[in-house]
Amino acid sequence: MTPNPARPAGTGRRGAAARAKDYSVEREPIGMMLMETAHAVARRLQPAFDAGTLKPRHVRLLRVFAEQQQPTTQQKLGEALRIDPSMVVGLLNDLERDGLVERIRDPEDRRRHLVHLTPHGDSVLQEVLARVMAAEAAAFAGLTPAQQRTLRNLLLIVRQSGQE
Repeated sequence: MTPNPARPAGTGRRGAAARAKDYSVEREPIGMMLMETAHAVARRLQPAFDAGTLKPRHVRLLRVFAEQQQPTTQQKLGEALRIDPSMVVGLLNDLERDGLVERIRDPEDRRRHLVHLTPHGDSVLQEVLARVMAAEAAAFAGLTPAQQRTLRNLLLIVRQSGQE
């Protein structure tokens, strides 16, 4: 086959295929790297949850309560967690059964329930978070404290951009 002088070398079908086969780490899709890394970190953190009855989604909900430091509605919890209200009800049922949260009627609107963290719930949350932090220290031991802060800040930016 004779080369086509109007087409520069490496721009034909074979040239495009050769360029598309750059599988180096520098060209790996960031989203795929995040997914793979998230799975690896989840495996490292799982033993912190195995010691109790709470799953990561329960801890996430308890953290919202702890941050708000006041009773809140189920609707606001769903919004804060970005999950369907029916999922919130199921999670709250689990937590209420274990005495970690309590639902009370809203005195201003008897149709609504306000949910708050019980002292027992706060205690359990602190225990779980201590185990998670210990597992996390091992999972991120290869990063300096400054790199960990940078990673946290970058993940917060990615999380925020995904909410818009």
